[in-house]
Amino acid sequence: MQLTPPQGTGIGAGGAISTAGMTPKAGETASPFDDIVQVTAQAVGNVEASMANADMYATRMALGEDVDIHSAMLAMEQASIAVDMTLQIRNRALEAYREIISMQV
Repeated sequence: MQLTPPQGTGIGAGGAISTAGMTPKAGETASPFDDIVQVTAQAVGNVEASMANADMYATRMALGEDVDIHSAMLAMEQASIAVDMTLQIRNRALEAYREIISMQV
């Protein structure tokens, strides 16, 4: 049985994040804050999906089921890289926030 990454995670070919479905509905106005919240929520969802996929592979391997080792290792590395990237983005955002807060007016 071949396991595949979850569909609809918003990541397209080459790792590009899809912005489909992120436009405001009729009669609504989008603010820049709304866009940031949506992109952040989508990115966190993508990381969670990647981690769940890696966990599924690890669980199946631990149970002794027939799992393609290459796909399992790839899923685990993708999850690891996604978490590392998320932490770096958080660190940069926190650093920018601290810099803005420390500015003299």
